[in-house]
Amino acid sequence: MTDTLQHLLAVQDLDTSLTQMQHRRDALPESSGLRGLETELGALEARRTDANGRRAQLGATQQALEEQIAGITERRDGIEKRMYAATGATCRP
Repeated sequence: MTDTLQHLLAVQDLDTSLTQMQHRRDALPESSGLRGLETELGALEARRTDANGRRAQLGATQQALEEQIAGITERRDGIEKRMYAATGATCRP
């Protein structure tokens, strides 16, 4: 055999060994467990993204409500001042 053919056969043997090792690695019970954990991790990531979106939405709603409360409180304070001012004017002799 020529050196070239021997090198090609050696490369083919290495390729075959590599393929067999990859198959054995993929067939390990740990590999299927890892795939299951990766699937679960993906689902948890999706839930986290959803929760972050809901949290942002609730934060915006809270901010809007707090602004409404501040406006209502300001109006109430103004009305109370006018009411007490009017009451004080009518109570004078």
